[in-house]
Amino acid sequence: MDAAAPEAAEPPESAEAAAEPRKRWRWRRRVSTSVVMTIVGIALTAWLLPALTRQWDDRQKAQELKATVAADMASMTAKAVLKATPARTPPEVVEATLLSDWQIESRLQLYFPPSIAAAWEMYSFGMHLIVNAPWIQTRTAFVKAQDTAASVTPGIAHRAASMLLLLKVYSDPRSASEPPYDPEWANTLLDDVEAAHPGVTAQALALHPGGGLWALEAVVVGLERAIAAEIIAAHPTGYSTTTRDLIHDLLPF
Repeated sequence: MDAAAPEAAEPPESAEAAAEPRKRWRWRRRVSTSVVMTIVGIALTAWLLPALTRQWDDRQKAQELKATVAADMASMTAKAVLKATPARTPPEVVEATLLSDWQIESRLQLYFPPSIAAAWEMYSFGMHLIVNAPWIQTRTAFVKAQDTAASVTPGIAHRAASMLLLLKVYSDPRSASEPPYDPEWANTLLDDVEAAHPGVTAQALALHPGGGLWALEAVVVGLERAIAAEIIAAHPTGYSTTTRDLIHDLLPF
């Protein structure tokens, strides 16, 4: 009896056929990775780019703000020093000085640290005396300076003390038709600054043992420049300029 013929063996699977599933898996993996990276890239762009753009723009705007305020301060000081004396100042110079003072003060209070605004109040009081401003405005400037005297930085305190010592020379009555400037105003402010920064009065006396209008002008200009330096180094409120600001802009809360 003939034995059944063995079934023909199936041909072995070709190498190409066996590799086909692996190729499809790799292709799907590449496509999936590409899609994921694209989505991540879009998300990062939508999240990170606006914060970086804002910081770039804000840094430019902050620099422009600081430069403008510093330039306005320098202009105000130059005009007052060149055209004003405690005994005689043209009315238009007084008016322009007070207007510039109010404009600068408002920007300092709005955008900059309290110590800088306090420094400006000191400077403003001195400028009111130098240009012989009306009594009521000068007394208002004195009250503001007194309220903020303890907030100034040590460097400003030293220069403010020098200004106040020299200002005492010019704290005399201006005329019989208006109330006299209280000669104790400068002394009161000096005591307030000394209380917050002990030793500044002695330093100021050693630096300016005499007086004279020229010395007062030099001290006032030096105080204005010191305030300007603090403005340039500051980070204005409302502008994204620091790493902390950038992190805050990136957080969703």
